[in-house]
Amino acid sequence: NSLIISCSSAVLATCLGIFAARASTRYKFPAKGAIMGLVMLPLVLPEIIVAVSLFGVLLGLGIPLTIWTVILGHVLICTPYTIAILYSSFRTRDPALEEAAIDLGETQWSTFRLIILPLVAPGIISSLLISFTISLDEFIIAFFLAGTEPTLPVYIFSQFRFPAKVPEIMALGTILVLLSVTLLAIAEYFR
Repeated sequence: NSLIISCSSAVLATCLGIFAARASTRYKFPAKGAIMGLVMLPLVLPEIIVAVSLFGVLLGLGIPLTIWTVILGHVLICTPYTIAILYSSFRTRDPALEEAAIDLGETQWSTFRLIILPLVAPGIISSLLISFTISLDEFIIAFFLAGTEPTLPVYIFSQFRFPAKVPEIMALGTILVLLSVTLLAIAEYFR
């Protein structure tokens, strides 16, 4: 469950981050600052407030709590991180490259696909890895939104009730910390 959720959340959050970072660096539109502030809000809100709010909204809409609701919550939490990473990637590229490609006959889409995406690929890889790590380690959102399909952090939390399981859980926690540090170091290298 945790791997499915983490991979899905990382891909979705990175795609949303690409769109938002591209729009905020390339285009001028009314209330741009307010919209970007609203999108970045989960970055500063306590996760317990986000989790309880999502729990209430999903129950109010009659949506059952499954892996998909956890993915939705993790995408909401991870997207501001991806935007922050990708914003700097899009911001540092030279706009003259895009203009030159369009002058030479490329369409907007092919220019984006063939010129812009390869230039920001290190930021995209970094964004994917950081989103994956955040989603894999996220407990509060998963605790409220998982329903009957627990994730690894929720399982670890539930096992602390049994004293005989503590050494196993501590070893698993050590492995997760090492995995997280490794992924973040790789992400920083690409960024």
